[in-house]
Amino acid sequence: MPKKTDTPHAPQLPTGRALIQLSTSTRDNSIVLLPGANFTTTPLPFPSTPYTHLLLQNEIPLAATRAFLSDAHTRGLVTLFNPSPMLSTADIATFAWKELDWLLVNEGEGRELLAALGEDAGAEEALLRALAGMGGGQMKVLLTKGAEGVVAWAEGRRVVCGAGEVRGGVVDTTGAGDCFTVRPFPVLSWTPWEATDLSVT
Repeated sequence: MPKKTDTPHAPQLPTGRALIQLSTSTRDNSIVLLPGANFTTTPLPFPSTPYTHLLLQNEIPLAATRAFLSDAHTRGLVTLFNPSPMLSTADIATFAWKELDWLLVNEGEGRELLAALGEDAGAEEALLRALAGMGGGQMKVLLTKGAEGVVAWAEGRRVVCGAGEVRGGVVDTTGAGDCFTVRPFPVLSWTPWEATDLSVT
């Protein structure tokens, strides 16, 4: 049985909606977002339960993201952020990257972040180093590469995990990034980075 989601502080407002329009000829998609409870401006208290990790996406007001990130960092939680939808250039320049432990982006988003800061990373390892450098060199990075899998960068080490086998063919990849975002972090919460048993290069 799935566990019930604990939402004691959630505002009593309709949830947001994401309407996905898919081209039958090109398979490109366009996503129209209708904000709901996720974009409330009502201040929410930081949970008192002793959590260990905080995962954020850019799906709530940025002021709330900044506040939660700062509080979690102060409390010593492991903080993780997926800046999707992408931040504005001004917000990228002023975001508290040094309060972040893990950054999760796809390759295009990673290059977009650096371009907004006036940087141009070339090969993959240079890209990973530059992204980690946004957090003063201490930030770890998970870089998704579609059919090529995912690459992690932490403490000067590069860890590669190939894509899994797809059975039955790919129908549509809309929302794949959101699904992936939540998957690695339960593993990170119980597996020390030093114990990660993947292909290290």
